[in-house]
This record gives sequence, C-alpha cells and structure tokens, in this order.
Amino acid sequence: MASTVAATLVLHVLIVLFGASLIDKSYNTLLLASFLAISTVMPAFESLPLTSSWIKIYLHHSPTTTSEIYAYTQALGALIGAWLGAIVLPLDWERDWQEWPISCVISTFLGHLVGVAAGFAWTMIKLIQPDKKKTE
Repeated sequence: MASTVAATLVLHVLIVLFGASLIDKSYNTLLLASFLAISTVMPAFESLPLTSSWIKIYLHHSPTTTSEIYAYTQALGALIGAWLGAIVLPLDWERDWQEWPISCVISTFLGHLVGVAAGFAWTMIKLIQPDKKKTE
C-alpha cells in the first residue's frame, strides 16, 4: 500500500514534468498517477521480491522468470499507453474523450492489456523454445 502511494506521488511529479498542468485539474492528474501506480507498481510489488532483481528487470531490461516478464511487460505497456494517449490532447477537436486525462486513462488500460498479452506471448515462446545455453 505504501509503495503504491509513494509511486503515485512520483508519477504525479513525472506527469507534471511531461507537461500536465500543476494547478489546473491537478486532482485529475493525481487520479491518473494513482491509476498508473496501480497498473504498474502494484503488480511488480505483488509478484517480485525486493532484491536486486528490480535493477535487472527495469534498468537492464532483462527479465528471466515468468513473474518478472509479466511485471515488466505490464508496466512497460501501461506507461507507453499513457504516453501515447497524450498525443490526441493537443488536437483541438473538442470531443468529450479529449478532456484531461480521459485519453491517457483509456490508453493506459489498453497498454496494460497489450502488456499482459505480450507477457503471455513471451512466456509461451520461452516455454516452446528451450534455452540454447542449457541445451549446449
């Protein structure tokens, strides 16, 4: 729980640094940050031990176990989805779904789903193709 709250605050600062308004609609920005924290940080804290594996997974981009792969692809998919969802915001179409942060929330959800599917595909490929280092 504390990790999700801390991640929410860090993500809120990052979202503001990426261009969200600091004062106007800050509550909506905080809600987006909490949604991002729940979809990125919470699965990682639930499935991964607090060891140096976090550095291997997120900084070196080399997850190896199934839980590492799922945590990595879910987080990456959700973050990329949120970033891609912001593309439509500067377009002045005056649609309801263009209000801040609706498009980012929808694309975060879709990115999370793509991350889950990518994690599943990565795991299945890993199961089907044996590790070349082990077979030699």
